[in-house]
Amino acid sequence: MFTLYDCGANPKKSNNTSDVRQELAAVIYGSTEEHGVLKSKSLQS
Repeated sequence: MFTLYDCGANPKKSNNTSDVRQELAAVIYGSTEEHGVLKSKSLQS
């Protein structure tokens, strides 16, 4: 899963709640046996 945030601060590193980052989007990926995301192929002889 990938998460996209705005340019705000990490909530663990900020004491000011007004400048804390906000989540803008999340990308969830999956794979199948035949076609996969982030799947590497190996060459076999």
